[in-house]
Amino acid sequence: MLPGADGNVAIGGNHGTVSYDAAISQPRFIGLKTRVPDFMWVTKSSVTLEPVCIEIERANKFWFNPDGQQTAQLTEAHGQLGQWSAWFAVPENQLLFRRTFADNFPDHKLLPAYVLGYGRRSEFTEAGGRHADPGYMRMKRAEIAKVRETLMSLDSFEPNWKVRHAATLKMRDSGLELWALPRTFTTGPHMRGLAAKFTDPAEALARSQGWTDERREYVAKRWAFWRDVPSPSDGMTDMNVFSTYDE
Repeated sequence: MLPGADGNVAIGGNHGTVSYDAAISQPRFIGLKTRVPDFMWVTKSSVTLEPVCIEIERANKFWFNPDGQQTAQLTEAHGQLGQWSAWFAVPENQLLFRRTFADNFPDHKLLPAYVLGYGRRSEFTEAGGRHADPGYMRMKRAEIAKVRETLMSLDSFEPNWKVRHAATLKMRDSGLELWALPRTFTTGPHMRGLAAKFTDPAEALARSQGWTDERREYVAKRWAFWRDVPSPSDGMTDMNVFSTYDE
């Protein structure tokens, strides 16, 4: 449901995610003590490294007051994107980001992007509703976003099948922790890096919603298998293993 994993909102790298094909919950940016993103993808293209920082506000918040002025709630929410942008503008912070989240791409240009999910589309479509001229307010709304920002209603959040295997990681003092897996997760070669990094998925599987006990047990067994499969790059792996698809 989180936008930006593969350039599907016109931002984010079109080569998909790095950082173990996962969404990161509440990533910590050193020196930024408050108002961290709710979620973040770390994506890339051939030449760019594109973290997509996502802030999600409640659906019942309004963009504009009945008099046409921007609400204080929207101003505050949008201001968070500016704080993150200012953090990334500091060269030392860019180095810290790479070391924490993407140290395998030192030569890719860092190009952050920002998404704010806010309110409902109905504020701008219901005739006789909050605004006398919804069309004009839609045009006014379109002028709010700055460069590398996408502001969207929560109605625009939709499932993306391309990232159906994406895990959720959470930041801890000790580093990234495997937090949960989606119901759409299936096992196979795609999970080798994730399993090698996070060797014991037991707690994450217990937190994963919509799973039967039998499914958890099966994924735990396949996790152990793919965790111990060497990378093809080391010359030790029977490539027939990687042609096997788990269910």
